[in-house]
Amino acid sequence: MKHKLFSTTLAVALLTGIGLIISSHPLIADSLVSFALKRMVDSKLLIHPKAMGHINNVSRIFPLMMFCYGIVFVTTSILGYWLHRNKFFDRIYWKSPKELPSEATVKINSSDNTGIPVYLEAVFIIFIFAIGLYIRTYFMNQPMRYDEAYTFMRYVNSGLSFLFLYHEPNNHVLHTLWVKLFTSVFGPSPWFIRLPAFLSGVFSIFFVYLASKRLMRGKGGYVSIALMTVLPFMILYSTNARGYSMVVLITLLLIIQGLKLSDSYSFSGCVLFSFLSALGIFTMPSMLLVLPGIFMWTSIMLLINSKNTKSLMTDFVLPYSIMTVVLTFVFYSPVIIASGGIESIIANKYVLPVEWDIFVNGLIPHLQKTAFRFSRDVPLVAVLLVSVLAIGAQTASLIKKDWALFLLLPCILTGCVVVLLLKQKVPFPRTWIFMIPVIFILADAGASMLLERIKVKGAVTLTCILIIGVCFYFSHGLIKNGSILNYPDTGAFPEASIVAEKLNSVMDEKDNLIIDCPDNFPTYYYLWLNKPEAKKIEVNGQKRHEPVDFFVIDTRYVQLKEVTDKPVEEIFNAGKAKIFRTTAGSSLIKN
Repeated sequence: MKHKLFSTTLAVALLTGIGLIISSHPLIADSLVSFALKRMVDSKLLIHPKAMGHINNVSRIFPLMMFCYGIVFVTTSILGYWLHRNKFFDRIYWKSPKELPSEATVKINSSDNTGIPVYLEAVFIIFIFAIGLYIRTYFMNQPMRYDEAYTFMRYVNSGLSFLFLYHEPNNHVLHTLWVKLFTSVFGPSPWFIRLPAFLSGVFSIFFVYLASKRLMRGKGGYVSIALMTVLPFMILYSTNARGYSMVVLITLLLIIQGLKLSDSYSFSGCVLFSFLSALGIFTMPSMLLVLPGIFMWTSIMLLINSKNTKSLMTDFVLPYSIMTVVLTFVFYSPVIIASGGIESIIANKYVLPVEWDIFVNGLIPHLQKTAFRFSRDVPLVAVLLVSVLAIGAQTASLIKKDWALFLLLPCILTGCVVVLLLKQKVPFPRTWIFMIPVIFILADAGASMLLERIKVKGAVTLTCILIIGVCFYFSHGLIKNGSILNYPDTGAFPEASIVAEKLNSVMDEKDNLIIDCPDNFPTYYYLWLNKPEAKKIEVNGQKRHEPVDFFVIDTRYVQLKEVTDKPVEEIFNAGKAKIFRTTAGSSLIKN
């Protein structure tokens, strides 16, 4: 009876979520607002002086709210069904796939401080997940950045063949396809352009928790999920329409699948492992940095747990290698066709090797820059604490001979070093984003081992309450400071929408716009999104006959004198952005 009630509840949640998502379409949402407005007029509720202002605000955010709630309902129902089918809450400690629920129940009721009751754990996950969802939703409305605007304008919005065009690494193909799907259904607003990255980032919160649980055989998960929730770098790339959060999600899925394979090998599991690997490469070729390490780690664990060298080669190494290569070729075949060959993928200027001395000399500054970007706006004490916990977990796992935990980071680092040396090209700092959940998993393991040594009843419960409080406080600080909005990653131009609005009001269709990278494509996007009708700007009732040059100057990157020596006048100033226009001729508009 309980199972039937639970299944019915999940089905209702799923249908409710689908209904909300469908209703968030502008046509339906506008009809609902119009219907509500009519009822308010009929019932004379609009007499209040602030009523219309409230209605305007509600009508503006109503579709977005319905869509968000729909995503929450659908996600909750799917996760609930999956957890129910896999008896997630019955396997608290996961010491083996065959562990009985009764044994887990006995352990929960004992004085052992390695876990908390199931219902409290569920409450903790819900609170942390809600914080992560809220802070990411808040930053989803940040101004479009260069890379995501470029990807949308160049690939997503230029026809089907451009979806697979790969002349530079800006096109993260799998992510681009998802963006095309969502924007085709819901429209080209920044929110829906970023939705694939947003969903990947949100799911990564849960799967880093699940990966920690798997590695620690049911213990912990509380620290890793909290760190993934509030790290500014992860929030940024969960609200930036790039494929990086998707790479993080696939990395976590590969770690979980690798653990499943090493515990109980199956050919179907190997197929799934290969499929996830190929999807990762299809998202970003830089996924090749992490794949060798995870492959090495899984192979060693298979060798330790159940297989000899011969069976390892025949059952895993060869099938995985062949299937991954074949699947990757299948996925990339339309890319190769659309791009006119494979050279644009493997031989573009961003991946071609540089001279050895340039490569070596750039490594240390690159690592310093990467560490700085990963830890921006994170208190130094938190960085030190995570580092100490991760090092402690690495040391303790070696002493305990917990090879799955101990070998994870060394294997991934070894694979990265090998690929980096073969490639002989320093990547962008954000390329290493897949290392973040690995460090968090180790820090979580260190915290779990520490809590095991604390002989205080309810220590884990108190720790979880403290974690929720810290996450809430830190998230509130990030929103209040708004520093994520000004991160320069992938080309920030916070004033893009304001500049585009001003340009739409003063530019003639024949005027020239001079604007440099990274300000150009965010501005182009907002100019396109507003879609102004073709018009002729008039001065004193007469049309201008000669085109005028407009210059957009972002003082963060460039000064006016570096762009033009023509006589110009400033017509607009917003933050660090300024708009100038040439003063030659008598047909200029005066503000």
